[in-house]
Amino acid sequence: MQMLVSVAVSLFVLLLGSTSAAQVINACANPSGALRVVSNPTDCKANEASLSWNVQGPQGDMGDPGEPGVEGPLGPEATTFKLFDANGRLLGLPVSFSYSEAKSVVDLWDRNVSAFVQLDIGSGEVRLVNSTLIYVEPNCQGEPFVRVNVAGSVFVNRDPDNGVRHWIARREPVVTIHQVSRQQVNPPCAPSSGIQFVVHADPISLADLEWTYPVPGPLFAVPIPAP
Repeated sequence: MQMLVSVAVSLFVLLLGSTSAAQVINACANPSGALRVVSNPTDCKANEASLSWNVQGPQGDMGDPGEPGVEGPLGPEATTFKLFDANGRLLGLPVSFSYSEAKSVVDLWDRNVSAFVQLDIGSGEVRLVNSTLIYVEPNCQGEPFVRVNVAGSVFVNRDPDNGVRHWIARREPVVTIHQVSRQQVNPPCAPSSGIQFVVHADPISLADLEWTYPVPGPLFAVPIPAP
């Protein structure tokens, strides 16, 4: 029993004295149980037993999930706004807003075409997203597609032959195509190549939105009273 206690105490002292940088600890135990640390197991004498162990053991099993936390207090009710033009005509409910030194843009949901429309709050002019039409046929022929980043939005594409044309990007389905040509905002149709994730694009007219253009500004946001 005394020998086991001596070994345990010696191990504890040796561990405390070992450097944290070492990954394996080597030691030699004499017949009486006394230990001494060595750099290599071959340093043990003929009457000593060689011992080695890792500084860090294997990772244990993942513990059980903790109990759910206490439910937090109910947050304040969000304020909803209606957006009107300078003549008091209701434009719709703003769903997002972005601000920069160059311009302030609000996204409105237009239920007539089931899509988002962007308005520049500073000027009151309709700020439609500019986007590139993508085709799987040469010379921008066939069905047009548009990248998924404008899915669900009304956008504009400037055709050199037909002028400004307005489109609506479908939400789905998202398809993968190999583009052959593209119609950018200003340049004419150009050959192109690459794999794209796209949605279908359908032409629309501004009359489909049933708004008055240009929208007279400034615009006014009026909060909707809570029920």
